[in-house]
Amino acid sequence: LKSLSVFKNWNKLGLIKILYNFEEKKFTRNSLVFKQGTRVDSVYIVKEGEFCLKKKIRVEGEQEKLGRSNKFQVKKPKSQTVNLVILGRGEFIGQSDAMNESNYTSSCVCNSTEGLLLRTSKEYFVRIFSYGDLGSYFKKTNSVKIKSLNDRIQMLSSLEREMNSSPKESKVPKPKKSREPKEPLKLKLLRKKVIPRIEVSHTETTRIETENSETRKNTTGRALKRLSPRINSVFRNLEYLDKSSSVIGDTDSPERTSTVFNVHSITPQSRFGSVDSHQPGEGILASIKLPDVKLLKRSFKFDKKKPSKGLNHKSF
Repeated sequence: LKSLSVFKNWNKLGLIKILYNFEEKKFTRNSLVFKQGTRVDSVYIVKEGEFCLKKKIRVEGEQEKLGRSNKFQVKKPKSQTVNLVILGRGEFIGQSDAMNESNYTSSCVCNSTEGLLLRTSKEYFVRIFSYGDLGSYFKKTNSVKIKSLNDRIQMLSSLEREMNSSPKESKVPKPKKSREPKEPLKLKLLRKKVIPRIEVSHTETTRIETENSETRKNTTGRALKRLSPRINSVFRNLEYLDKSSSVIGDTDSPERTSTVFNVHSITPQSRFGSVDSHQPGEGILASIKLPDVKLLKRSFKFDKKKPSKGLNHKSF
């Protein structure tokens, strides 16, 4: 109490007598000290922590429609709680309400983790602090505090009124999804744009045809993978067959005769090969699985001058 300006000139004995009529009360965060509108029965001095004064103010709310008609409207009042001031160590709480003999004009809540107040009764406070130098001091300070609090309340209420009176942003309605029946897939495919074919010159087409004929030589226009499914594997990169090798029998004859070759090395590449790298005079070796023969290796020799009928699905 000696640190407070109001008790600065008091002696030690006078302070002890005052403290004898005060009691300590502990509070935690958000705990209520007193409520707005209740009867004043105590006055407090903050010893430790912080305490917030809150006040409920009435503001004009939005216009409320009565029934289905828009002609009759009334403004619905609503209350808003605002924070007036935060009080710290050495400050009085509730002294102005006690001296004016009215109810509490605001609510008090502990704003810190822990708070400690010195509490005394209203009667003792009015009897000791309402007269003499103390009375004049409290009247002066109370008038300043009340004026500042009233100004703050008016400012907050005007701001709240302006916020409520400002027109709200109109919500743009979302476009409704059309519930048209879904178009069949066939019609969608028909409506798709057809990409025009690119015309190729005559020389380019002849070049492509010659390349295709070389790569698919003696296969009657079929790739090896399109031949009979009895083909298990085709090997490429075969060594040139010796000129001494001879074919026994005709390839197109129904009799399945054997062929004798001297093959030095075979390199497997993939399951389905091609004959694009083979030139006339090279050999092709295929492994074929027949129902009556476990494994039949057959090769066809191409003539440089006159290509044979070669590899086709009839050969297997």
